[in-house]
Amino acid sequence: MGVVSSSSCGDPKRILQKGSQYQRMFTEIEKLGSGSFGVVYRVRHNVDGKEYAVKKVQIVSKEHLQSIRNEIALLARLDNHPNIVKYKNAFYEDNFMYIQMNIAQMNLRMWLNRRNRHPEEFNEFFKEFISKGQHFDLFHMNTKSENICWVCPDYLAEGNFKFNEESLGIGKQLAAALQYIHRCNVIHNDIKPENIFINSKDCTTVVQLADFGLAQLTNFTKLCKRRQPRGTLLYAAPEKLENQGGRSSDLYSVGLIFLELLMPIRTIQDFNGIVREAKEGQLPENLSKNYKKLIQRLLDKDPSKRPNAETLLGILEFFKINKIDAGHSEDAENQMQKKWPQIFKENIPKDP
Repeated sequence: MGVVSSSSCGDPKRILQKGSQYQRMFTEIEKLGSGSFGVVYRVRHNVDGKEYAVKKVQIVSKEHLQSIRNEIALLARLDNHPNIVKYKNAFYEDNFMYIQMNIAQMNLRMWLNRRNRHPEEFNEFFKEFISKGQHFDLFHMNTKSENICWVCPDYLAEGNFKFNEESLGIGKQLAAALQYIHRCNVIHNDIKPENIFINSKDCTTVVQLADFGLAQLTNFTKLCKRRQPRGTLLYAAPEKLENQGGRSSDLYSVGLIFLELLMPIRTIQDFNGIVREAKEGQLPENLSKNYKKLIQRLLDKDPSKRPNAETLLGILEFFKINKIDAGHSEDAENQMQKKWPQIFKENIPKDP
């Protein structure tokens, strides 16, 4: 058994107990998800009592083991950003690699599914999401009988949460995560709602990008001319189908997610139809004009025409501050067209 990180958990009594290291360290609560790269479980640590996510990967070859070690090293390297999932520990045992990370309330797919059941009741949905989050306990008690936040006790009572405003906040944090990893010369290659964690902590929504199993370093990719992993086909940029891609491919995936954030899509049939049309440049009529311009540019089939993560973050911050498409001023419109003319000065193709 090889230990990947220097951190250790457990006391001497537990170490003397029978069973694997994984069984001594954790109690499984539920399965959170699975894919070709492993299974993720919600677990409770047997010593500190906290809940974590543990990704369990069966190793099939020496090359596979090295690939997983690279993922762990990447997670540890990117650990300092608030919008990247927090890596805790990893160890190798009985032909399995275990990667321990912080847990969240849910992933973005679960959040979207619950929101879209009754989008007209968004305010109540969001209040419930906030109230079930993590709240600072003044008296360090583990009671859940009252959802009281000592940091902002009046937040829920006074809050009037708006669909587009909160969706924009989530998109902004995702853009911040992307800006950070791209500055670190990392391409994620599999951005989708299932790989985005969303949590509420002290009445603040926290978004974290997760699962770097397909991530690559841009310099290494250029040097070795490796085949580009496609990721999940539904969210893959067109160039990925030709084994090409780069940072801009991540932006294409974010464009589709941003569309999902802004549209209450209730059925899988509606979802598939909207995504299919969006990839061909046709967006829903009820999407406001500037959001439409931005998403169309993110989904441009020419990767060179997509905004980079830093530009996207700047645009979303501008949108939020100036309430774009929610009663913004003529001056804000002029500023937007002056700052990003390639996106907002061009005419949107008219719907047939």
